[in-house]
Amino acid sequence: MLEETHDNSQVEFSKVQFWAENRVGIIALDNGTDNGMDVELLSELLGALSIAVNDSTIDAIVITGTETVFSTGVDICESCFESAEKYRDILNIGHSIATTLLSIRKPVISVVNGPAFDAGLELILLSDFVLSRNEVTVGFPGIWYNLPHFIGTPGIFSAIYGRDYLKMLSNKAFKIEESGIVTRFLPEETLMKSVMETVPELPLYYGKFKGEIFNNLRTSIDFERYDNLAVSLAPKMNELKSYINELKK
Repeated sequence: MLEETHDNSQVEFSKVQFWAENRVGIIALDNGTDNGMDVELLSELLGALSIAVNDSTIDAIVITGTETVFSTGVDICESCFESAEKYRDILNIGHSIATTLLSIRKPVISVVNGPAFDAGLELILLSDFVLSRNEVTVGFPGIWYNLPHFIGTPGIFSAIYGRDYLKMLSNKAFKIEESGIVTRFLPEETLMKSVMETVPELPLYYGKFKGEIFNNLRTSIDFERYDNLAVSLAPKMNELKSYINELKK
């Protein structure tokens, strides 16, 4: 059971909101209507995670999005991918986030408040628990446009989810109810209030990506090799952006 505390201190970031409440560190992606992930947002997310991990007054970490979108993934713009160096910058930060999520002992809870695509869904899949409202569209449409994973790798998700991961790749987008990854569905109108009531009820001692499981995965996680493959791909940005905009309507 989480102890009651009045620690509501907030650390200021530009594209991420972060505060502590009732021994829960809450990280909310806050980067426009899409909560698109650029280098700055990913860096701030990694920084917020580091603070939450090292703060002894925080027992669990919640990740969500502001407004009605969790995240549509990496910010889809040509300038983000105009050079291999910029591409690798995003991949390196993303993989640092993945390593952090896979290795920390504190439970991480993703709260799916709205659509989550590509890197947004990757972030959710690397959590220990998923709380969500109903009828949320998620998916990996970027894979269909030659866009690789940015936070995890196929090896990570295959090792963790097996055939369920392959099923997620079989459609560009799907309702989160079809994924089987949601720990509990919560009412949309009281989502965060319900989250704070639900977190103490979760088996927070349990982390399915921690301890021995992560140690077993270490030898199969080859980020550098994946980076080289990913940089050689040329995602069709405009087509993907149009498709995601249609999904959000």
